[in-house]
Amino acid sequence: TIDGNGAVFEQRDSAPGRPHLVDVRNSRRVTIREVDLRNAASWTCKVHGCDGVIIHGVRITSHQGYNNDGIDIDSRNVVVSDCLIDCDDDAICFKSDSATPCENVTVTNCVAASNCNLIKMGTASLGGFKNITVSNCVLRAASEDHRRQWKKKLEGIALDTTGISGIALEIVDCGVMDQECLTNIAMTGIQTPIFIRLGGRRNAPGR
Repeated sequence: TIDGNGAVFEQRDSAPGRPHLVDVRNSRRVTIREVDLRNAASWTCKVHGCDGVIIHGVRITSHQGYNNDGIDIDSRNVVVSDCLIDCDDDAICFKSDSATPCENVTVTNCVAASNCNLIKMGTASLGGFKNITVSNCVLRAASEDHRRQWKKKLEGIALDTTGISGIALEIVDCGVMDQECLTNIAMTGIQTPIFIRLGGRRNAPGR
């Protein structure tokens, strides 16, 4: 078990100085398996610029800080399987913070719970997303609400715990979204099953 003791850090959106609990960058042949990750100060597990990553049997419980994402993937050739995620912010989030796309990723047999987005591509999307498959996953509301007080209303009734969107596909940085396959997804306690956004807040290098 790795406990990030997130409650001791400044509690506000994008507050500086808050570490990610697990942060792997620019590495090859990485395996993260059968570990409990708890109480991150910011994102819980991030893999950035990596090639050949296996994340298996990881349990995440993260509600003590702000921006408590579960697993953030900005890499290529990644397999995520059999993980249990319960967090305040995005549960499984694909990102592309450079002109290199996040690509060749498989996510399967996971249970994800969040107060925000459950499976999200974006919003960082400079290179975009290619060849990503998500299958056989269960999405649900988080086990607890958070002081951040997400704006959550369903049919005009405020709810204590509910995910904002089950699947969020967002390209706002001029990247490309190509060959994405999401199958056998069950969700409950989610306001918006599928959310799609196309925008242009910044340009990718060379575009």
